[in-house]
Amino acid sequence: MKKFISSLSILLILISSCSSNKQSTDDLNQEIGLTSILYPNEIRDSLAVFTKIKFDFIINEDFFTDSLKNNNKTILRVDIVKLLSQNLSSDEASQTNSYYFNDYFLIEEAKKNKKYDAYVQNLDIGMMKEANCYALSRLEFGDSLALLVWKIEFNSYEACPYYTGTHVLGSLIYDGKIVKTMQLANKETAADAPMSSTSTQFVKITKSGEITFDFETIVEEEDKMIEHTKEKKQFQITKNGFKIISVKK
Repeated sequence: MKKFISSLSILLILISSCSSNKQSTDDLNQEIGLTSILYPNEIRDSLAVFTKIKFDFIINEDFFTDSLKNNNKTILRVDIVKLLSQNLSSDEASQTNSYYFNDYFLIEEAKKNKKYDAYVQNLDIGMMKEANCYALSRLEFGDSLALLVWKIEFNSYEACPYYTGTHVLGSLIYDGKIVKTMQLANKETAADAPMSSTSTQFVKITKSGEITFDFETIVEEEDKMIEHTKEKKQFQITKNGFKIISVKK
């Protein structure tokens, strides 16, 4: 009888221990931000480089000027960039990025084949010289939708016309697939003497999935402003993509 009680006590201890371990595992999963959202298989092992953040998510001028807010230098693998840059949203700002990504892949291919020096030596005006893509953040909406935020930084050959910029993009994830990738923010400057321009796009994303964009473009000629345009747009994140709500000019 005593032997039976002893065995029962050991069994209860083991059950209790297993229960404690499960709780610890659950706590750990919560701590590192694991959820039930289904991500594409190709990027599951890279999720850790996208820092999970809370709402509201805001990118403004500080993001581009304060190095402490824009210093995430986790370079994305080329295969991840190829996956995320597919299926760009149909709006003009997002579609423009296809040109930048084409040049980015050319540069990466040249680096891979140890031909980047030759690539640079053969550059002409208006051609992209450098480009890199970095992971930024991860936003999750409930238990089914997520937005991976990343950026491309680039600059052209040092001659007129010249351009440089940072474009921040968001890739919408649903049911293990990348539904759409949209440009969320940017700051870009270009010059072709005596003309120069600066364009910015700032963004705010709420917990409910509402996205507000603020666009501004300034064109100058010999330091005199000749054009100034502003626009505000609102979108709603859905499982099918980004649904436009309003446009104000």
